Amino acid sequence: SSILILDIIRNQLEKSVLKVGDQYNLDKLKEERERMDAFLKNEGFFFFNSDFLFFEADTSIGERTIALTLSVKKNTPRQVTTIYKMGEIDI
Repeated sequence: SSILILDIIRNQLEKSVLKVGDQYNLDKLKEERERMDAFLKNEGFFFFNSDFLFFEADTSIGERTIALTLSVKKNTPRQVTTIYKMGEIDI
């Protein structure tokens, strides 16, 4: 579910390419979405892709400061939030 994905994302925050105090940089936001996409795929979310992630920006916290929240889009299909495991392997 989206809640499970958000928990996994929260556990990865320490490895984020985004750091408090850094200058706003769109390329870094995209890089973080791609990093989380790869991580989630490695956790079994086979159909996940970075397009299901978005940043919300809150500019009300202080002068020239933005608080960012990484979220999963509400219209994300259930299939995307399902963990898949390998079944039969043929060679």
